[in-house]
Amino acid sequence: RLKELAPENHNLVLVLDVTGMIKGRVVDEKGGAVPEVQVNAFPDILGGGSTEGLALAGMSSSTTDGDGNFTVHGLPDGKYRLWAARSSTNMWQEWGQHGTSAKTGDVDVKIVLPAPGGLEGALVLGDKGPPAKAFVQTGQQPPTPVAADGKFAMREVSPGTYDVTIR
Repeated sequence: RLKELAPENHNLVLVLDVTGMIKGRVVDEKGGAVPEVQVNAFPDILGGGSTEGLALAGMSSSTTDGDGNFTVHGLPDGKYRLWAARSSTNMWQEWGQHGTSAKTGDVDVKIVLPAPGGLEGALVLGDKGPPAKAFVQTGQQPPTPVAADGKFAMREVSPGTYDVTIR
């Protein structure tokens, strides 16, 4: 049996009280603006940040403008780790490794995002030549197929040290 619905209430007021933000700029290793990249903010629990931020904001993000500027909105008060990523593929590659510390209300945060590199090579199985089928992978990036001649090229690899997996 359906219950009768309450009459419409036109005097309802919705108050959004999580209005904190962090502003800054993403630059490359030479200080130049990095436009159109995603900036992620996650509560820095290991650095003393509140777990309340996890429930209220989770991981918040913003995209830089043409001058590399960003504003992450909707953050509860607290400490955060911020990092930038050129694509969603390598967004998780930086997770928990680096990041820039900031707190709600900071307006001059600088995130340095070095230019990506790559890895090129060729696989050879001794005197048998290249493998019939193989894949090469670094970190959390998707595997790269190896061509019939054994050559491979990985693009958009963030600077760093990696274990290379060959399958």
